[in-house]
Amino acid sequence: MSLQKGKILDLRMDRGFKDSTPYENHGTATDVTLGADRKGNTKAGLFNGTSSYIDVGTIVPTIKSISLWCKPSSISTTEEIIDLNGTQYIKATNGVLSAEGFISPTIYVNSLSSNTITTDWQLITITTETAINASDVDIGRLEGSSFFTGSIERPQIWNRALSADEVKLLYESYNPCLKMTRALKGTFVDSRDGTEYKTIKIGNQTWMAENLKYLPSVVGSATGSSTDPYYYVYGYQGTDILAAKATDNYKTYGVLYNWSAALTACPSGWHLPTDAELNTLETYVVSYINSPNPQYPCSTSETGWRRCADNSGTDAGGTYGAGKSLKKVGQGTGVGAGDDLVGFSALLAGFRNTDGSFGTIGLLAHRYERTGEVLTTRGVDVDVAGLPALLDTPAAYIGLIGSRRRWSMTRKQLLEKGVSEEKLGRVRSPIGLELNAETPEEIAVSILAEVIMLQKGGSGQAMAAQMEKKDVA
Repeated sequence: MSLQKGKILDLRMDRGFKDSTPYENHGTATDVTLGADRKGNTKAGLFNGTSSYIDVGTIVPTIKSISLWCKPSSISTTEEIIDLNGTQYIKATNGVLSAEGFISPTIYVNSLSSNTITTDWQLITITTETAINASDVDIGRLEGSSFFTGSIERPQIWNRALSADEVKLLYESYNPCLKMTRALKGTFVDSRDGTEYKTIKIGNQTWMAENLKYLPSVVGSATGSSTDPYYYVYGYQGTDILAAKATDNYKTYGVLYNWSAALTACPSGWHLPTDAELNTLETYVVSYINSPNPQYPCSTSETGWRRCADNSGTDAGGTYGAGKSLKKVGQGTGVGAGDDLVGFSALLAGFRNTDGSFGTIGLLAHRYERTGEVLTTRGVDVDVAGLPALLDTPAAYIGLIGSRRRWSMTRKQLLEKGVSEEKLGRVRSPIGLELNAETPEEIAVSILAEVIMLQKGGSGQAMAAQMEKKDVA
C-alpha cells in the first residue's frame, strides 16, 4: 500500500500553503494565520470563522478521497470545512459530519467509520467511488455562505478511493506508536469456552484488547453479594446464559463481574493488573502523546486516570491524557472522549451500582486491580475516617488490622454513616491466616498468605491435610 499513489494535493500550511505533490495545486490564503497543530508545532492554519479561507482553485484530475486534520472551535454550530465546487462540500453541523452532494460517501474519523467529531484534533477522511470535479476548491469556507472556525492541518486529496486499510494506515502514519504496535497484535483462545480474544503488546506489556466474556452463570442486577461470585450482562435481568449472550451488550461489552467473580474470571495465564502495572501502561502511553503542556506527571499518588492528565487533572484524562488515549473512539465524552492512540481500544462497559441498577455504559467503567491495601491504625475513630477512601479504590484486597470486636464497632459506625453492606463486604478483618503469629514479621507473613490464598482461590488448609482427605476418598 502506497499512500502516495494518486495523491494530487498535500497542502502544507507552514510552507506558504504550498502543495508538495507534482501537481502544484498551491493555495492562496486570506486571513489565515499559523498556530499550534495537535503536537504543539506551528503547522496548522487558524481560521477565524468570518473571513479566513484558502483558495486552491481547480484541482485536476477529478478526486475521490479527501483527508485533513481538523479542530473546530465549537460543535454547536455549522462549520464549513472544505468546498469542492459550490455544490459538493464537507461540513459539520452540531458535531455531525456530512459530505453534501457526494454519492455514497464513506466517512471516517480517526480511521474509524464515524461521522461524529469533537472540539479536539481528529483526522477526517471521506472517500467515494464516484469522481468529483473539483473546479473551485476553498478550504475553510463555502463560497457565498459561511466559514470555518478553528484549526486545520495537512489537507490531502487523492484521485482514487482509499480503502479502509489505507485510511487506517494514513492515521497510523501520524502516530508512531500505532504504527509500531500494529505488528504486535495477536490473539488467544480461552480454553474454558472457546472464545477468541485480541491482544496488544504495548511497551513490554501484553494486554487483552477486548472485554472479557467469560459467563459461567448470570443474574439480574438486583442480585448482589460481597462474598459470593456473581456475573452480569449490562441491561439483562434474567438467568438464562444463552439469552444473555444473545444481547448486543454482551457481544460488544462482555460481562460485568463482582469482586468475588473477578478473582477467578481471568483465563489461564492472565491476571488482574496491579496498580504498578497500570501505571507502567499509563506512563508509556503518555510518552507518545507529545502534549504541548504537560502539567500532571504520571504519579501513583493520584488515583484513576487523572494521574496521567495534562491539563484537567480529572478522571476523564485531559485533552492529552492516558485515559483518553486508551479508550476506543466513541467511548466517553468531552475532552476525555477516546482517540485509541495505542490500540488498547477500551470499551466502557458501565457497572452495577450498589442499589442494584446498571448505569453509565459507554461513559464509565470500573476496573479491578490485584493491588492490596491494609489499614493499620490505633483505634475505631481512625478506622472509620480512613476506610471509606479505600473502599472507593479498585484494590483487590482491603484489610483492617484489629480484633473482631473492633471490626464490629467500626462496621456499625460506617453503616450509620451510609456506607453500604456490599462495600463493607470487601473488607477482611481480622486479617491474615491463623498462624498464631506474634512478631511483626510473622503477622506480615500471615497477611500475605491470606492475600495469595484469595488471589489463587486456595483453601488455606495445610497441604498434608488435603492429601489425607484424598487418601481417605
